[in-house]
Amino acid sequence: MEPICLFEAGGTKTTLLIAVNDAVHKHELPGFNPNRYSPDFEQALIKLNLPAEAHVIFYGSGLATDSNKQTVEQLLAKKFNNPAEIYHDQLGAARAVWGNQEGLIGILGTGAFAAWYTGEKIVDRKGGHGYLIDDIGGGFELGKIVLSAWLNGDLPVEIQKAITTYVGIEPVNFTTVFYKSPDLKLVAGVARIIIQFLELEAVKSLLVRYFETYFSRHIQPILKNHTSTTLGLVGGIACAFEAYIRLAASKSGISELLVVENPADKLLAYHRDSISKSGR
Repeated sequence: MEPICLFEAGGTKTTLLIAVNDAVHKHELPGFNPNRYSPDFEQALIKLNLPAEAHVIFYGSGLATDSNKQTVEQLLAKKFNNPAEIYHDQLGAARAVWGNQEGLIGILGTGAFAAWYTGEKIVDRKGGHGYLIDDIGGGFELGKIVLSAWLNGDLPVEIQKAITTYVGIEPVNFTTVFYKSPDLKLVAGVARIIIQFLELEAVKSLLVRYFETYFSRHIQPILKNHTSTTLGLVGGIACAFEAYIRLAASKSGISELLVVENPADKLLAYHRDSISKSGR
């Protein structure tokens, strides 16, 4: 079997798996989204020694349009001789959890969405419209809520101090500095700060309310058209806050969560199986 280079790109980081025979090598690269182009991913990619004749597969966000797919194709063509297979991260999430079976799927990473997967394609998509419109359920939106509470002085003292240390700016000065040069990664990173305070009731209440909004806005409308008590989830937020997501899920009739921590591994297995069946 020819070497495989599989990219699973998110807003915060990109996982690259290089499979040569039975060996798999993993690299972590900067996040990449063609809607918010940054040279960091390309610069990191250039430095890697990669098999030019590899079978290349790329999953990422912001790939709903042909022009964005072409941007990724042109970028990868600088490193590989073969044309890349390029897919939206939503399809990647569905394949990572369900393979070729149908089911309810969601991404809770930096961004978020929910949909029904037919076993071949995504239908009844809800959310996932980017950080300026609707990424409820994701780390960026959660970070905004936590930052708002911090700016309003609504959090327990220890969390207020932890966020001030993290952002490196006093609340009174934050918006003046932030809006001159918005740092989206900083906002998304705020969600990680509260992990160390999960025992506090204020944090528990904030998280349950947040994920209940995700379920009421995105999951419940899908369940009007499809029957399921199981939800497949991928993404760092899904892994970090699984217990609170389960509490919110139960109120929407979801009794089982299938949380995939490393979708790239599942996607590599999916494509290896497909390539093997095709005899390539």
